Amino acid sequence: MKPLPTSFKSGGWSFRVLARRGRVALLSKTKPNLSRDLYEVVIIQERKAHVWPNGIESVAHEAMPCSEDWGVYGWTPFDEERAWELFEAKCQEWPETVCTEPQDASEDPGRVKTPDKGVDACMAKGSKECQPEDQEVK
Repeated sequence: MKPLPTSFKSGGWSFRVLARRGRVALLSKTKPNLSRDLYEVVIIQERKAHVWPNGIESVAHEAMPCSEDWGVYGWTPFDEERAWELFEAKCQEWPETVCTEPQDASEDPGRVKTPDKGVDACMAKGSKECQPEDQEVK
C-alpha cells in the first residue's frame, strides 16, 4: 500500500501533513497569495489496486476523502488551534486498529477500507492491513 505523501499538490493547493495517528491526519494547506494556512483533519482512505477501462493500472494507495465524504471523513477547521483540537478528538473517535469494508465496496473498487467507529471488524478477521500504526509527521 502506497502511503499518503507527507506533502503534495492538488487542485491548486499545497498540502503538508502536520501530524498523523493511524488513519487520522492533520494537514495544512495553502495557495499562492493566500495570507495564512488553512487546515484539514481527515480520516485517510485506502484505495485498492485497480485497472481502469483504458488499461492504466492504479496501485493500492492511501488517499484523501472524496468531496462527497466531507463532513464524515474530512473537516476544515477555521484555525490552527481548532484544527489540533479536532485532530485529537478524531484520534479518540477513530481508534488506529479499527476499519471495516464499506457497504458499497463491491460497487466502487476505489473505496476499500475505511475506519468505522466502535467496530473492530478487521481485527476480528485478522487483517494485517488494520494493525496499529504509530506514525507522526512533524
